[in-house]
Amino acid sequence: MTENFSSLMQVSSAAELVVLSLDSTSGIEAIATLAGRLVARGNVTDHQRFVADVLHREEQFSTELPWGIAMPHARSTAVRDFAIAIGRSDEGFFWNSESEEATRLVVMLAAPDAKDGSDFIEVLSALAKALLDEEFREAMLSSGDAGALIGTFAERVPLNRDNHYNPDNPA
Repeated sequence: MTENFSSLMQVSSAAELVVLSLDSTSGIEAIATLAGRLVARGNVTDHQRFVADVLHREEQFSTELPWGIAMPHARSTAVRDFAIAIGRSDEGFFWNSESEEATRLVVMLAAPDAKDGSDFIEVLSALAKALLDEEFREAMLSSGDAGALIGTFAERVPLNRDNHYNPDNPA
């Protein structure tokens, strides 16, 4: 059984879903790297399928946001249980050929391809709202270690023990 993202603050394996020095030259590389973390953690069962699903979503509409942030995501049959992986790049890289600003922060969401995706949509919405806050973005970019980064994230995008969005009771 895998642990949910917000509970990772309390375990030594926090770094498994966080890449503090993302060494990517494109959005495709960043997606593949973070998907590899999700596979290693057991949240994703098929790397190739999940990456294809995320890239299919990117083809519909890029998940690159202003401020050097990307939020790739997909609901996929390759996802065992909901998970979030985060990558941060000191150098930055261009997400795609149309990028005008270097991407420095990637927050990838993986959700099972279930009939009811309301929690997935609520987490996406809460994350997008949090990313509007410059203080939150700066804290995500400057956190010294994976635990601090996860703590910053979990304060603004709370998930309960069952990985359901719960703004009133994150634990």
